[in-house]
Amino acid sequence: MHWRELLKGSQLFYRNEPLARFYLEYMRNKNWHSWESPEVTDAEVSKLFDFVNQWRTHVPRGREQEEGFKEAYRESYRFLQMLRAEKLETVDFEREIYEGKSVSHIIYQVFERIAHFGYREELVAASKMLHTIAPNLFVMWDSNICAGYAVQGAYEYAHKFLPRMQKQIKEAIDTYVSDNKCNVHDAIKAICDPQANEFLAKLLKECSLLNFNLSLTKLVDEYNYVKFTLRLDELWDC
Repeated sequence: MHWRELLKGSQLFYRNEPLARFYLEYMRNKNWHSWESPEVTDAEVSKLFDFVNQWRTHVPRGREQEEGFKEAYRESYRFLQMLRAEKLETVDFEREIYEGKSVSHIIYQVFERIAHFGYREELVAASKMLHTIAPNLFVMWDSNICAGYAVQGAYEYAHKFLPRMQKQIKEAIDTYVSDNKCNVHDAIKAICDPQANEFLAKLLKECSLLNFNLSLTKLVDEYNYVKFTLRLDELWDC
């Protein structure tokens, strides 16, 4: 994917999706320190469920569900700690990181556990929850995006969907480097600069997030959302 196409998707997202501010507000209000422990607080879990359901995910609420998530997070915590520092654009999915298991396998294992915190499988919610926990690695999806890429389930999220997203991000970086004769670091900084998107810059100001940069994983999610969920003609015509 050319970097201009990626940024066009982001611009269309903030121009056309009124729910966009909910992500920014959640990331602003999140207590990151609370998630550095396997015993995350009730208040933080409640905020996370609120955010997920603002996107019409319809995750059942209640003490049992939230306690189920806390248990799933507790069980996944040590593996999430192994993944937090990873970035999608550089991660080696085949690298062994725990008892002979690859990064992809650990992602699958964590995704599978978080998706089954309650009495039903929550694949869309799990992608959103994990993105907020490790935003530089996990990419959000929904049922339309899954259909668009012909993927489903935790295994294909880890072994097919994320590698596909990595390929798209790398292509965006490479084309920016080629077009602008710069290094990779400067390319990523420029692509993620919110000032390049007037609709996002305005929203960040409204949300009092003047020093906030989007991750590459969020940008590719916005592209996917516009193309497969909103199905805007402007992106299909690229």
